[in-house]
Amino acid sequence: MLRRCSVSEVQLDMKYIGARCPDMEEFTVHEDSNRAQLSETLHSCKRLRRLQCPPFDSAAWMHLSTIPTLLEVKIYTPHTIHYPLDNLDFATFLHLTTLSLSGAIEAASAVTIIQHFKFPSLKEFGIQILCFKELRTLRLSVHRAIYLEDDLLFDAMTTWPHIHTLSLGWHSCPATLTFRGLFAVLRLCPQLQDLQVSIDTRNIVIEPEVESFQHISLRNLTVDSCELETVNVEVVARIIYSMLPAVDQVCSNGGVQRLWHNFVNKYLNMLRDKSSSAPGHCITEAALALS
Repeated sequence: MLRRCSVSEVQLDMKYIGARCPDMEEFTVHEDSNRAQLSETLHSCKRLRRLQCPPFDSAAWMHLSTIPTLLEVKIYTPHTIHYPLDNLDFATFLHLTTLSLSGAIEAASAVTIIQHFKFPSLKEFGIQILCFKELRTLRLSVHRAIYLEDDLLFDAMTTWPHIHTLSLGWHSCPATLTFRGLFAVLRLCPQLQDLQVSIDTRNIVIEPEVESFQHISLRNLTVDSCELETVNVEVVARIIYSMLPAVDQVCSNGGVQRLWHNFVNKYLNMLRDKSSSAPGHCITEAALALS
């Protein structure tokens, strides 16, 4: 009595494996297989509990939605291959608790699955968001901190050059993203307007007076930081003032909020007041008024 089946790829003679082994509960296909053969094989399975395999067609998805025992579906492909899901109807996976779409899954396919199916019992959902090349807005909010350092964020942002809003809403202490890493990322995203991240405000290895880069689109900056005593408030304020000229005030959504409200923002105001009262600034304003 076969209950678990694990194969490297689907063979032609496996087309009716579900009928020959009606008690099969777990089916795993490790490598990309002929899509039509895989879909026909899945059609023969009636009592699956766990499925792990490459992508399959719309008819197989609709069939799986009718299996009341199905608890877990994990789809993975190492290669970017066009898998259109043009004929999906709306359906409900009543008892599915785990859904994972990983590897080189097309963004269009992932969105289609999410739009057409309901998962009222879902407890775990995994998806690689790097496939969304045209991403404009990303807001992630999790209960536990996710390790994020300069290189990881840089690699992610290379795939999202059009992003406008990025909010990484978890509190990491100590923060592992540096100002140098942040500005390397900002060079990749000229349209970014809203940003929320946790930044290491203690170990500053950037000199705002030396750097010529300015990101003129970013307007709303929310920074989470749990350090206070070891922070050089003046340097942090000068970095923001010099390199993020459109940021008026820095907000804090966690960590030590008074670091930003009582110290950094006050110093930012001092820098702006000092700049606005400079003779050159007054002459420029007068010239503009006369022109």
